[in-house]
Amino acid sequence: MKRFATMILVLMALASCVWHHPDTEGLTTDPALAAVDSLLWTQPDSAFTQLLAFADSPVMDSLNDFNGHYFHLLLSELLYKNYYEQTNRDQLLFAVGYFDSLMAESGSRVDADLVFLNARSHYIDGVGYYEMDSVVPACREYLRSVELMEERFSEKELTGKKAQFMALAYSHLNELFSDQYLHEQAIYLGKQALLYYSLYEAKPQHVSWLLEEIGVQYDIMNSCDSAMHYYQSAEQCLTDTNELTYRDIETHLALLTYKNGGKATSALKQLQEMLALSKSPQEYLARCLVIGEVYYLEQQYDSAWHFFNTVFRESKSVGSKKQAAERLAEIGKCRGLDSNEYADYLVPFANQNEYLGEIKSQLAEQYSSHLKRDHDIRHRQKIKLQEKLTGLIIGTLVFLFLANFVFYHVIKHKKKLSETRFSKEKYAHDMAQKALGGRLKKKGETLRLRNEEVKKLQENLDAQQRQTTWSSYDVFMNEPICQTILGMFEGVHIKRGANINDYQYLRLDKDQLLKLEVAVSKHFDGFGSKLTSLYPKITRNEMNQCLLSLLNFEDVQIAALLQCNYSTIKKRSVKLKNAFQTEKTPQSFLREWVL
Repeated sequence: MKRFATMILVLMALASCVWHHPDTEGLTTDPALAAVDSLLWTQPDSAFTQLLAFADSPVMDSLNDFNGHYFHLLLSELLYKNYYEQTNRDQLLFAVGYFDSLMAESGSRVDADLVFLNARSHYIDGVGYYEMDSVVPACREYLRSVELMEERFSEKELTGKKAQFMALAYSHLNELFSDQYLHEQAIYLGKQALLYYSLYEAKPQHVSWLLEEIGVQYDIMNSCDSAMHYYQSAEQCLTDTNELTYRDIETHLALLTYKNGGKATSALKQLQEMLALSKSPQEYLARCLVIGEVYYLEQQYDSAWHFFNTVFRESKSVGSKKQAAERLAEIGKCRGLDSNEYADYLVPFANQNEYLGEIKSQLAEQYSSHLKRDHDIRHRQKIKLQEKLTGLIIGTLVFLFLANFVFYHVIKHKKKLSETRFSKEKYAHDMAQKALGGRLKKKGETLRLRNEEVKKLQENLDAQQRQTTWSSYDVFMNEPICQTILGMFEGVHIKRGANINDYQYLRLDKDQLLKLEVAVSKHFDGFGSKLTSLYPKITRNEMNQCLLSLLNFEDVQIAALLQCNYSTIKKRSVKLKNAFQTEKTPQSFLREWVL
């Protein structure tokens, strides 16, 4: 018995144990750097100022390895967020290697904060590669950053700063694949970013920009319905129509509407309006490119030539200039114009196809590996969750089995003791019965006659009690307030369909309702508290209806006295019947109840 109890106590102790891994030695974060990190996510300009001030302080020379690498990670992030080039590239690469080594040393006991720092180091490393036009390694670093996060954190943990980081990383991946014309991959990555944007308080303009980017990918793939949906969703996110994003969306919508069969005049009018609102030469030339495209599709080659030539002459964007040159070469061929200049400009791009094809192939391979790894991560997380649930279920079953086993033996032991005690008591009782048997037999007839006499007395007492109760109810009905209310209906008959407003003179005021409640409490002690215990959720209006029901008023009369619709009183009656669990009317039930 004691052994079983001890087993249960041990099982409960094991179930309550939580193992905590000790903090990694030497990784204490400098408070000043932690403050900069906290400010980095909301006010990067102020954070940059604080970090530069920290760099000039004497503390900088005494930083340990961890905080030194942490400093350069923050510096790289803030250079990017404040639109500067990554001037500490070598130090950042050392920081990436350092955080990787810490991760490797920690193994399965890796700290969550360290994972976040490591993921951030790979992300900002990818930014540096992208600034150098090294697309493939940039993609590798971006993907590594999100994989580190998704391997370590569950979906519920990826909120706040972590969700903001994931949104940034996936947004960069969306942009990278979009620039390489890998549209399906860009759409998937954009939707992943959009998912994380919803997990923190993202700025509307950021969400709008991402929705527009996804719409552009669908637009290029000629998925017009999907493109239109994302453009319109992006437009709905914005509250300021003076933003560049808004003008970009309006331009996309105008061109897409035209391609879907809209009138060229309407599209050109809207595009000319966006052209007039341009805030920079770059934006102006981007609008010219779209207007030239509409004229080209309408075969108005003179106008198209003008806009495309403007873009070709003035744009600094290689992509825009290339697109303009392609159209100018085609127009020149159709119209017999000299377009050798534009054809010559396009020659070098033809030699890039093989190189770009190799880049696309590598990016597609990285994307496929990421999807497989993402699937494996989710599969492992699912298996881990199932194992936890299985362990919990098995532990619970074992505990219940042991508890039931002990309980069974305890009950069995108590039952055996009870049976022994019962046998002894039965034996003693039988002996006493035999001793008293003779005397009881002689007095049996006397007891029978006495029982009959007691039964008659009880019946008389019950009859007297019922008479007394009904007399008490009559006394209640003769109370002045009861007589006053009853007297209000002398000669008054109210039909159920009548307008209650016609009987304003019957309305009871608060003082009269209070007097009625006092009279009920006087004659039926505890009526209010007992009714509340029977129906805890009773309202004041329902209590007043119950008080008037004791006077045996019909629902239509109660409606007049309380000045509310007859339908309302009927609904309360049904509600009261349900609360009392009876088929009787509240009037009948309450009268019988108090008696």
